[in-house]
Amino acid sequence: MTKDKSVRKDDPANAAPFSSSDDSASGSSPTSSDDDKRTVTVTSSSEDGHGPPGPPSPPSGSSPSDSSSESDAAARKRPATPTKRKERLEKADRIKVIPPANSRFETLLDYRTYFLIRRQLTYTPKEAQRSHCLNKRLDGAFHGQQPFTGALPLGIFTFSTTFRRACDAAGLTHGQALPLMVCRLAGTAKMAFSGALIGTLGRKSYAIRTYGDAVNWLLSKYATHATMANAYQDIIKIKQQDNEAPTAFGHRVETQCDLLNGLFDIQDVKEVFITGLLDLVQAHVLVLNDQFPDRTLSETVATAQMY
Repeated sequence: MTKDKSVRKDDPANAAPFSSSDDSASGSSPTSSDDDKRTVTVTSSSEDGHGPPGPPSPPSGSSPSDSSSESDAAARKRPATPTKRKERLEKADRIKVIPPANSRFETLLDYRTYFLIRRQLTYTPKEAQRSHCLNKRLDGAFHGQQPFTGALPLGIFTFSTTFRRACDAAGLTHGQALPLMVCRLAGTAKMAFSGALIGTLGRKSYAIRTYGDAVNWLLSKYATHATMANAYQDIIKIKQQDNEAPTAFGHRVETQCDLLNGLFDIQDVKEVFITGLLDLVQAHVLVLNDQFPDRTLSETVATAQMY
């Protein structure tokens, strides 16, 4: 009986299932592993048309450590990709807007009204060297206009508007426009502005550091509440003198309204002109104005000149 059991145990038909299950359970079967390797080798050789590949040989005269050191050296020699510097823009809410005494003056006293299209603050030494050339670009817009001296305080509105248009036309930035602003001032205004550029304000290094600071400083110095109120009253109460021709009166009305640049549109100027005419002339002009309300200021002045 013992001999039969040993024979059955050694029988290949009975041993195969036993060894297969044992190998799968242990996860390692050297027989199947060798078979897989042979299968891969045969397949690759049949596909290539060559014999079994030998072990890879390292390049002559080099080692893995040498190649890695060469790649590190090449990486160190390779220049780093330059990163684009983010340009600083002047913020629109960095400083407080001058509070107007009259809501009609709100836009005029807001320094942001005179901001340029390009608000970059950068001003490089190279740009400083060619500031004279940059200033020449503004000549066209200022042609026929005198530099702002401060003698006529409300002329600051015309100056600020003209300077903004000139800089935008020349493609200048806030950083480029700030040093050029002093070139368009004269007299006491230039002296006061230059002093503010190098002066101190509290703990700040400079009273004027940016283009927005400069505009706000000029507005607060020359467009005071009292000056604005007086100018507005002078406009709405303006009257034609007895010996004054309607054309001369019309020119005086336009000049006075231009002091508050942009505050009065053309229809407002026409109303101021009609209201200030002498009573007899005013009566005739009002009749025609009611019939033709779209008449221009020049046509209205020409009508008044007839009487």
